[in-house]
Amino acid sequence: MSLQNFGERWIDVAGIRTRYFEAGDGEPIVLIHGGAFGDKTGAANAEDWDLNFPTLAKRCRVISIDRLGQGLTDLPSSDANYTMAASVAHVVKLLETLGQAPYHIVGHSRGGYVACRVALDRPD
Repeated sequence: MSLQNFGERWIDVAGIRTRYFEAGDGEPIVLIHGGAFGDKTGAANAEDWDLNFPTLAKRCRVISIDRLGQGLTDLPSSDANYTMAASVAHVVKLLETLGQAPYHIVGHSRGGYVACRVALDRPD
């Protein structure tokens, strides 16, 4: 099932227009995709979780996000922000903006790094 069936949502995260998908009720789980800025081998985005999202939504509140500069989320505000640190900061600010912490955070590939860094930096 395509995540498009759940409908895109948009949120302003410190001036960055950010796309995400959300469904279900219960404890929140945030899904963070992998990939890299300008990756020529693919277009990683929130929809990478299309096989997991519907099943998780049956048991919890599931949120799949487009990382900074990937998918349909805006590009970083400056060339200096094409970094993993900026990607981590964007996810932290997104979660603060959404509210309702704490979150369970899951990531794959470079999204796994982002998930680990968010958990270490903000255990709350």
